[in-house]
Amino acid sequence: MKLLVDIKLAPRWVGVLVDAGIEAAHWSTHGASNAPDSEIMAYASVHDYVVLTVDPNRTRLRVLPLLPR
Repeated sequence: MKLLVDIKLAPRWVGVLVDAGIEAAHWSTHGASNAPDSEIMAYASVHDYVVLTVDPNRTRLRVLPLLPR
């Protein structure tokens, strides 16, 4: 699993995750801090990341399309 740590979380999370054996990157190393949710989610999708976030709006953007209807 690859985690993309959202801009609202501290970059130090990357080190914690890597130390636990999880591949991780912070959004600040890949895009602008004011990037719209759609840009972050598109990047994550293209690069096979799961977004680690505290923003419930971003969670809904990614999870809702996956839920059975």
